[in-house]
Amino acid sequence: MINRIETSIMAGRFFGQAFVLFLLLAMLGQLPVQIHHGQFGQALAQVSSQNIHRDEQRPLPHVSAAFGNKIEEVLIFIQPANPDSALNPGKAIALLSALEANKSQLNAYELVLLYQYFGYAYLAQENYARAADYFNRALAQSPHLPVAMEAQILLVLGQVYLVDDKPRQALNTMQRWTEYVDDMHPDQWALFAKIYYKLGDNDEALVNITEAIDAQLDNKKTPAESWYLLQHSLYIEKEDYKNGLASLKKLVGYYPKARYWKSLSHIYGELKRDQESLAALEICYQLGGLTTEKELLNLSYLLMEENAPYKAAKVLKKGLYVDRIIAPDPNNLMLLAESLRLAKNSRESLVEYEKAAKNSRDPELILRLASAYYDNGKFKEAARAARNALKAPRLKRVDHANFVVGQAELALNNFDEALKFFEAASKDPRSEASAKEWITYVEREKLKTSSATTALPVRQ
Repeated sequence: MINRIETSIMAGRFFGQAFVLFLLLAMLGQLPVQIHHGQFGQALAQVSSQNIHRDEQRPLPHVSAAFGNKIEEVLIFIQPANPDSALNPGKAIALLSALEANKSQLNAYELVLLYQYFGYAYLAQENYARAADYFNRALAQSPHLPVAMEAQILLVLGQVYLVDDKPRQALNTMQRWTEYVDDMHPDQWALFAKIYYKLGDNDEALVNITEAIDAQLDNKKTPAESWYLLQHSLYIEKEDYKNGLASLKKLVGYYPKARYWKSLSHIYGELKRDQESLAALEICYQLGGLTTEKELLNLSYLLMEENAPYKAAKVLKKGLYVDRIIAPDPNNLMLLAESLRLAKNSRESLVEYEKAAKNSRDPELILRLASAYYDNGKFKEAARAARNALKAPRLKRVDHANFVVGQAELALNNFDEALKFFEAASKDPRSEASAKEWITYVEREKLKTSSATTALPVRQ
């Protein structure tokens, strides 16, 4: 029984999965992504192991059967045999406290085990200060514990300090840990990177997170999602958008989350790669990553600028009428109407213009409504709406309104009215040439109609 306990501790099986994994997940994440090895250069040397205790021999006292039985009982509550059983670290602490009350009867190695299990029990309660205290008590018994166990305790303690927002103690502890191991694993370089980042040493953080990523790839495994996030943020803080883009592209490639596509769109924008920025923003939208009116309107404007009014209309219609994120005010309705008009959907465009112009006194909006009526063959409505726009004092292009009235009246064969408004339009230098051409055309059509009427036979 005692050998099983000692062997399990030495192998790191007790709590290595239950608690150390919890800490690593909380701090660094475990979601895999990939990136090409050697893509990023290193200006500093990453942390390296230096096992100065490799050949150290440590004779240890035996663990008594009585103590071993008590530890077996403790394990029931902090690592149940059934993975579905609930932990009960409070009960474990009570049993350990009873042992601690008679600690004068324990040898140095038994004290190490006692303090170590205290640390794990408090860790299960997320009482990091108490856990760190007991792990330090266990370490204080050195050299009366196996070298591998001392390394394991240092590794866990370093992570506890980091979770407890004590990065300086975490770094000191982890630097001690490197003296007990031959090789470092990728997640340990990532841990150092996180510590350095907490300390504000971004250069060291970048070197170590890059080493973690490259080492993981060398192991034919995919690095954690959070590693790329840290690497990406460190590059962006350095305004190294090129390398920041490379790490982010790996995230969206393997983890196409909306927020990553939004960040990718932003970086493309910083690099003046507008089409790629818009494409990334579209994917972000498709993944549900644009959730505010401002974001949806911005996407719509960009789509219209890129001559994609049909896509813009789809975004606006969904935002207005399905998700109800975009407010149905005149400006937003007019934007939808414009996008539909540019997408050659004059019928739906007119519906939205009517909604936008309802109860509105904006002459520009009323004039757009008049044009929509004209495009849909509703010439009387077009002439009436354009005349209403002309009555407003704030109309910017009076000549345009005159044109709409003139064209609508012409379509109704009201030649004299059409001539009147085309003549009014010709007084604006910006429309003079075009208006005169229309005047010539109207006069010719009027003459044709008059001649045709004169030539009709007289009824008997």
